[in-house]
Amino acid sequence: MPIPKTRPPHVDKLRMITLLPSPAKILEKIILKSQIRHLKILFGQHQHAYRENGSTTTALIEIVDALTSFYDDKAVACIGLLSLDFSKAFDQVDHRTLLGKMQKLPALAGFTKWLRNYLTGRHVTVRVDGKFSAMFYLKAGVPQGSILGPSLFSVLVGDFPKSREENIAIQYADDVNIILPFMERSPETITRITNQQLTQVEQWCSENHQLLNVDKTKMMLVVRRPLEGEITLPVRRENCVKVLGVHLSDKLDWKAHISEVTKRASQRLHIIRTLRPHTTSIELHEIYNGLIGSLLEYCCPVFPKLPDNLRGLIKKVEKRAHRIMFGSTTNVCKCPMDGFQTRQQDLSLKLFIKALNNTQHTLNKKMPNQLPRSGHLCNFVCRTNKRQNSFFPYMTLMYNLNCRPNSSKPVLH
Repeated sequence: MPIPKTRPPHVDKLRMITLLPSPAKILEKIILKSQIRHLKILFGQHQHAYRENGSTTTALIEIVDALTSFYDDKAVACIGLLSLDFSKAFDQVDHRTLLGKMQKLPALAGFTKWLRNYLTGRHVTVRVDGKFSAMFYLKAGVPQGSILGPSLFSVLVGDFPKSREENIAIQYADDVNIILPFMERSPETITRITNQQLTQVEQWCSENHQLLNVDKTKMMLVVRRPLEGEITLPVRRENCVKVLGVHLSDKLDWKAHISEVTKRASQRLHIIRTLRPHTTSIELHEIYNGLIGSLLEYCCPVFPKLPDNLRGLIKKVEKRAHRIMFGSTTNVCKCPMDGFQTRQQDLSLKLFIKALNNTQHTLNKKMPNQLPRSGHLCNFVCRTNKRQNSFFPYMTLMYNLNCRPNSSKPVLH
């Protein structure tokens, strides 16, 4: 069944969701559970999707951590964030290529044979407005809406290439972002290195039957030191790129993201105001959490410390919502509404402690060393505020201030 990606719907921008019977999904889940420990080997080091403890939040934390780390390095003159976009990535998966990659791991031999039978010979029909198309066979692609499909796609992109060892490729499903540090300020050097990376990507796409959407592929440059001249990039340059729903700026600040989020949140206050005469304050608060609170708190550990002016924008939305729901803006009200700053600190500390205590967590490799006697963490050495206010350095300070040594439970002062 085609699900529109955009409003209004467009025939070229549809999600072709496969409607599978429940027993088939249960079977897929059982098989995936038995094979996932082997499949993870093929996922790639920086794949955050479809794996335990991985999320858009962890992917964005790793992206921002890499950007601020390079920004803090004196030897780096400029940092590039290359945001790639693939057209119909799940529908373009070549079965032979996928099975070939899985055959390299002997532990998956039996599963690969079963998977070949699962993928080949599938026939489908499309339903629109109760009418069905003619039946046709699928020659490529993994079923969207299936249990196995996302993990199979992660295997396909697990060997995504980098043109240099210094480059970092961070993935969330088909959303691939490559961070390129440039040691020289020469525009020619920056263009050459970017072209080398794009050539590697295009070669990989050709070998893996994927189609790179050049029109939606963007690059953002974070200039550490002034460049020596005008630069011409092979892809469109943006001052701000949207990655996994969060706006990243070339100034490494959060003004664009917070402004966009608070604007959308203010628009949704109309729903709360319309429902006010017909429901209770407690019920309105539940609606607020689902419609507005979730919007404000999405990936909030990525920016654990915001300047006062941006926190003021969020607080303004909260006060308006509080006045609509409870008839007052006073801070001593006994309502169940927590402030954004409290929720953000709580979510950030929980994620930090979870990653600290779990060696299998996707963020554990970035954690600082822990002192054996006191239980405190070694602070990061940071040259710039942008680095100091990023997730790992800032949350290390918060952990040492707010958590008891040798305890996994945060105790806020």
